[in-house]
Amino acid sequence: MLKRLTKYAFGGVFAFCVQLMTTVLFKELFKIPFLISYAIAIVVTISLSFLYHKNVSFNHKITRNLAFQRFTGYVMFASGINYVMVAFFTSILFVNYVVAIVSISVAIGLINFLVADYWIF
Repeated sequence: MLKRLTKYAFGGVFAFCVQLMTTVLFKELFKIPFLISYAIAIVVTISLSFLYHKNVSFNHKITRNLAFQRFTGYVMFASGINYVMVAFFTSILFVNYVVAIVSISVAIGLINFLVADYWIF
């Protein structure tokens, strides 16, 4: 399990960096509102995460269709919670968007690993 967790953490950090850079790029360079930029970044990250975790972190002999269906359902749920929490922290509590994204992503990361390990892959 520790080996899978290490691989998962590496992929998670990579996906998180892509998500953060995509958000900042769209917000700062293209002047797209933060929450729209963040939503775009989540879509990009979901795609990269599935491919990485299916082929590297878990590499199980589960059918791709079943894993993709489970992954998509869970990630939509988890991303929705993530998005609402980031919106709350930035819009209501006025936390800097980078701080909010980092804090919430770290908090949700372990839960995501456990769900992926025991149910998705």
